[in-house]
Amino acid sequence: MVVRGGDAPEWQSEIESLLLTQEKRFSNWSEVSEVSRIERGESEMSSEMRDLLTLSEQIREASDGAFDIAWDGGLDLGGVAKGWAVDRVGELLGEVGLSDFVFELGGEIIARGDGPDGEGWQVGVESPDPTSADLARTLTLHNECLATSGNYHQPGHLKDGRTGQQVGGEFRSVTVVMPTCAEADAWATALFVLGDEPSGFAGRAYRNR
Repeated sequence: MVVRGGDAPEWQSEIESLLLTQEKRFSNWSEVSEVSRIERGESEMSSEMRDLLTLSEQIREASDGAFDIAWDGGLDLGGVAKGWAVDRVGELLGEVGLSDFVFELGGEIIARGDGPDGEGWQVGVESPDPTSADLARTLTLHNECLATSGNYHQPGHLKDGRTGQQVGGEFRSVTVVMPTCAEADAWATALFVLGDEPSGFAGRAYRNR
């Protein structure tokens, strides 16, 4: 977790608490998370969960099913929940008065304001080549969010939402820039599966090799 800009580090404990709350809500690994309790019929759906599922369905339709959180009768929110949590951190930092900052969590990034030089925030994208220490590219963000999906850290963990099959191939990644991190997170997965952008995609995409 990295925060740059203003007095953002001052709010580290609040950020950590918010992220823990998000994990407890959306984790597929916790038996007491909201998503697990919903799947067992033990809990009603919160408004936040409903909003996340609505967004996920919109992206499923726009990606022709390449992104899909529903498989084997359950919900797998791994392709969108981290981006959603990063968006909530962005809201938190805005509420405490920060307007010029970058927050990064495991490759998902939210940038607000114009950066230290007034020309946007410069962010690096990790190379998908596991033998390289170089960046794949550097991008400038202006009040935008970025997410990257690839098979270089966990080969085979990405699935084609249309078939449920793992997506393999050479080491590569897709970086997506969009207004929200949840959108970028989900679309990065979808475009990794698809290869090309469908007509429903309205962001910026970069393929890293």
